[in-house]
Amino acid sequence: MAWTGAITNKGRELLTAWTGEAQLAFEGAQAGQGVVEISQLAAQTALTNKRQDGGIVGKETAESGVRLKIRFTAADEAYEMTQIGVLASVDSGDPVLLALFQQDEGIPIPGFADSPDFAYTFYALITCSNTENWEVQIDTSALATVGDVQEGMEAVLQECIPRSQLGQPNGAASLDSGGKIPAAQLPGSNVAWVDVTIPAGGWTSSESLDDVDDRAEGELYLDLPVEDATADLTPNVILHKSATGVAKAAGLSTVSRALAGAVRLWTQQAPTENMEATIVLLSNAGDISGGGGSYVLPVATKTRLGGVKLGDGFSTTPDGTLSYEGSGLPDEAVTTTGNTEEMLDDVFSPEEKVKP
Repeated sequence: MAWTGAITNKGRELLTAWTGEAQLAFEGAQAGQGVVEISQLAAQTALTNKRQDGGIVGKETAESGVRLKIRFTAADEAYEMTQIGVLASVDSGDPVLLALFQQDEGIPIPGFADSPDFAYTFYALITCSNTENWEVQIDTSALATVGDVQEGMEAVLQECIPRSQLGQPNGAASLDSGGKIPAAQLPGSNVAWVDVTIPAGGWTSSESLDDVDDRAEGELYLDLPVEDATADLTPNVILHKSATGVAKAAGLSTVSRALAGAVRLWTQQAPTENMEATIVLLSNAGDISGGGGSYVLPVATKTRLGGVKLGDGFSTTPDGTLSYEGSGLPDEAVTTTGNTEEMLDDVFSPEEKVKP
């Protein structure tokens, strides 16, 4: 059984109007019973005896035009399908019969009561030179066949990343339990930020440590759980303003060490309360601003640690020692009584300050 098709005269007028910025829309399909002479196909403006509507369930750009996937389900009453028409419009105008397909030997279409799951798929190739500015009204309510589901699954699977490629070179990054990319998998990045609470309890005597250098860093130590930490990273602990006074009183060491899943901290005595902080994990492969990382050092303020630039008269040695080489301090380097009071308020509570 072979289908014969033709672009109708109205369809040719529609395609002629489809120029420039005009939008051609394939709006649906129809099926019917009855035939006309092949030479008269182009002159038709409607099906000979329409019996049902069909849905467009797929489309693709073909080498010579547009290929539409049309689906017909069971009709209200059984009939022999001998004609299929494709409807289209330009710029939201009235739809016309763009193309008509016909064959003498009909396709049996059962009634819905007898075969509710019946589906017949027809592929219509619409030949046209312009394939740039067109759209198809996909019928999302159309019956999906097993083939449709398999085709859809194959398309999805082609876009999926195999589990074996997660966290691997040339693969894709995985996510940790918090929904973040682990620091070790950050491409071209030397930094990861982790907000933590340094607890007041849980500190242990450093004398129990095997490493002599570890014992020398402070009287007490704590291995603070940090999921992203690995032994090859360098931690930088940034205390929040509310924690600076507690940390100073406890003698929190400025030295910290990254371990597998933890960051080791030292103090001279147990803190009196929890301390909020942010831990920046730096890769040893680069510094805080290298390696294409996303970290930007914040500007230092009265309430935030950060970077500063050297002004006139200041210089640094290769080991970071800051010196002033001028004959006197510039005005902006001299603190005022007000500045001193503000700095003291940041460190000590009012009742801790000594009254004159």
